[in-house]
Amino acid sequence: MSHHNGLNGASCEWLTRDTWNIGHALTLLLAGCGNTSIVGRWEKVPSPQPTSESTIGALAEVFADAMYPQKIEFFRDGTYAASPSGMLSGGEYQIREGKRLRLKTYIGLSVYEFSISGDVLTLRDENGREILYRRAQ
Repeated sequence: MSHHNGLNGASCEWLTRDTWNIGHALTLLLAGCGNTSIVGRWEKVPSPQPTSESTIGALAEVFADAMYPQKIEFFRDGTYAASPSGMLSGGEYQIREGKRLRLKTYIGLSVYEFSISGDVLTLRDENGREILYRRAQ
């Protein structure tokens, strides 16, 4: 079934299809522009010394920090790779609501609040722990 605009019987199907394609292209273009894009290579910023005064708390902080990869790369096609793998080995990612990063991992789905300021990517987990990465050159 063809949609007509009433002017000489011209079809308007192209408008819907082309408008969607233009919008999709602009989204991809903007996602890759400037330093605000997550696309690219990132290297983990060393964490400060554990802040917990208890031995068990300090060990838990060190263990949690070790779960995150030293290097992570986000690709334009919605995939990512990490090394050494740890908890985030690679897979697919999605950006939701402009500030939530969903990562598919080998153990399931992880969601982080994220922000990019200059060349620093901050991931904040559900416990409020922040992991920092610096854009690799």
